[in-house]
Amino acid sequence: MLKQNTTKRDHLTSGDRKTIEKLQNKCTKAEIARLLDVHRSTICRELNDKKNRDWVRTNKYGKNQKVKSQYSAKKAHDNYLKARKKCGAKRKYLKDEKFLKEVETKFWESGDSAKTRYSLDAIIGDMELEGKKLFTSRTMYNYVKSKDITEIKPLDLPHMASRKRNRKKIDRVNKRILGRSIEERPETINTREQFGHWEGDCIVDGVHSALLVKYERLSRKVVIQKLDKHDKASVELIESIFRKTYFELSTTYDNGSEFWDRAKHETKTYQVYFTHPSSPYEKGGVENVNGIIRRYIPKGTRLETLTAADIQRIEDYINNMPRKILGYKTANKVYGELLPKQLAA
Repeated sequence: MLKQNTTKRDHLTSGDRKTIEKLQNKCTKAEIARLLDVHRSTICRELNDKKNRDWVRTNKYGKNQKVKSQYSAKKAHDNYLKARKKCGAKRKYLKDEKFLKEVETKFWESGDSAKTRYSLDAIIGDMELEGKKLFTSRTMYNYVKSKDITEIKPLDLPHMASRKRNRKKIDRVNKRILGRSIEERPETINTREQFGHWEGDCIVDGVHSALLVKYERLSRKVVIQKLDKHDKASVELIESIFRKTYFELSTTYDNGSEFWDRAKHETKTYQVYFTHPSSPYEKGGVENVNGIIRRYIPKGTRLETLTAADIQRIEDYINNMPRKILGYKTANKVYGELLPKQLAA
């Protein structure tokens, strides 16, 4: 009586198949099944499958040599491994490889370098607005990580491996009282419920040249203006022009000396707020935009060499970039939708 193995298996192993090959002519299928602790039908299917059989000579050295079809453990296990590779969910891009190629093409054409190209999330979100969708941006990022599906590599995505640091908020007291503290800012501004509230900041180089960057909190629209000099007089000149061109209910600045006189321009319909010292995260929108601008203008660049066309090109790039936070619309489009509603109110 053959001893029954009590170990349960979901699939036959290579060792199981060698046992079947060894006992196929010595034991019945039921006996082999009891030995391997599997159902008899499993052994029947394994032995009856023609793909698992091979031709062997029954008498290698005799004169009357015959060829016989016999179960082959090696061939059966190779067939099993091939079948296993075909199991499971298929890659989504296999349903339409043209979609993947279109994503890659839009990615390479969106900029000249890794720092200036659109994110994959922005590209796929924009395609979704056009009615094209096969897989999500998260799936595309997984394809990039797999390194064998797409030509886009992790090094082509500079923020793919970035880590967010946990910032501990430290309340600091302003030594310079330039105007209203950000603590007085209404909750409607903090939650981005109302249109017309901006953040302002300056990008500077080492020789007193600067850019004034303004960022509208609800639409995420960006305006970049070149300053003649990094001082309050130059800021006041540009801001006076800005107020005549764009709809503005409030602006939040840091405590830089170039913004010392901004609070003097407050009216019943326009307020100015100042962040706490060393707290750039309190106007995180414009700080994030500064990081995007730095992709085109690395630190050390002489800002006085920039032309109006250079600045406009960077501004257009940011404002025409599909944004996930805007439902993959662009900042220009959202600003254009909100402004008439505000003026009509």
